[in-house]
Amino acid sequence: MPLSSNTNYKEHDFNGIPSTTHGYAALAPGNRASMDSSGDTSHPRAAAQQSLDLIEHLMDQGSEPAIIPPHERPRISSLKALGFSGSDSEVLEQAYKENPQLVARVSSSAAMWTANAATVAPSCDTTDGRLQVVPANLHCHPHRNLEADMSEIIFRKIFEALVESDGAVIHDPVPSHDQTGDEGAANHMRFAARHGDQGLHVFVHGKNHSYPAAAKPHIHPARQDFAASKALVRKLKLSPENVIHVQQNPVAIDTGIFHNDVIGVNNLGAFMVHEIAYEQHDRAINAIRKEFQGQLHLLVARDLSLEDAVNTYIFNSRIVLLPNGKMQLLASEHCQANPRVMAYINKIVSDPNNPITEVKFFDLTQSMENGGGPACLRLRMVLSQEEKAAMNGRMFVDQTMLGELRSWVDRNYREDLTPAELADPQLLNESRTALDELTQIMELPSLYEFQR
Repeated sequence: MPLSSNTNYKEHDFNGIPSTTHGYAALAPGNRASMDSSGDTSHPRAAAQQSLDLIEHLMDQGSEPAIIPPHERPRISSLKALGFSGSDSEVLEQAYKENPQLVARVSSSAAMWTANAATVAPSCDTTDGRLQVVPANLHCHPHRNLEADMSEIIFRKIFEALVESDGAVIHDPVPSHDQTGDEGAANHMRFAARHGDQGLHVFVHGKNHSYPAAAKPHIHPARQDFAASKALVRKLKLSPENVIHVQQNPVAIDTGIFHNDVIGVNNLGAFMVHEIAYEQHDRAINAIRKEFQGQLHLLVARDLSLEDAVNTYIFNSRIVLLPNGKMQLLASEHCQANPRVMAYINKIVSDPNNPITEVKFFDLTQSMENGGGPACLRLRMVLSQEEKAAMNGRMFVDQTMLGELRSWVDRNYREDLTPAELADPQLLNESRTALDELTQIMELPSLYEFQR
């Protein structure tokens, strides 16, 4: 694999913010936390502030975090497409009366997990030298499949100038089909010696329809298709010699590990992974070791059960590169309650031979109870300084903007929300007011359907 370097590139976390309709409706079979919280009262204001706490910490560490705005929820246009008619409030009332789960689906705040929004290849990796973004189709679940078109709109909006100058390509999603389900960056890892170096891209799939004899999960659905991963490689303009495909272990999927980022996480050459994350695990790891032209710091968990991984989301932590060249692990507070997980973390940060030198724990209860940890709440993008400067709107958060966002949340988000309140027409009005204000803060006018 050829190795080139450009120190002009930097990795940025594009963070998700929960919508005003953040709730627990058990919409994702296979996601155990989501199922366990079914019907509970949620706390949208706390959910949004917890996401902002992560962003504030990144800022304090010298990173330059960005945000991706929430999607419009409840999505009335989806109900109208199903034949409900009348005013928006009447449509919401009719739909809830007939099928409360349908309203929960179009009110889902799952777009907060921006790791599923797209798969991104930086311009330093692509054969045409352009930034490539492919929004995920999220075919596996109806409430998430609703996100694909809006994610594409958001990326086209924020990269509009860069696309017009031929510096980026925003693709259509991979066609949505039972054999081409794509879950975005949650099943993609990029290894590089430095962020501006040519990267090695690892795509993780859970099923392969072209190979019927492949091992399959029996309890929970595998979400990422091999055919979708292959399509992503083509769309992202990646050279085959810089790509590896591996299959997720079906046993892990059946335990509740529905994406790769619940069983493995990396940054540059630091790679935290469970010992049976992949089918033919040793072969997969050896392939990465062979093809990665950099120092691989392999941090294998050998004393953790898959249950430990699911219950704590230790592998859904973020590994963040600090300005001093060291790395920091950002983990959920759930990890602190598990002695085996803490022993693994302590072993990592006490080892002088790997770059992860410290860990910080965060209260992400609202996201965790719905099945998403620290890494779910961010989409990583490696951008050059010129690409970053060309982005539309106010995407990158500074102290002034952080204060505006915290006030915006306090002003517009309910403290508590029950499932029945999703049918409240006033919540629809509150949600649109909040989004209208946010587009002003972010300088992204006319982003949502109700604004056009």
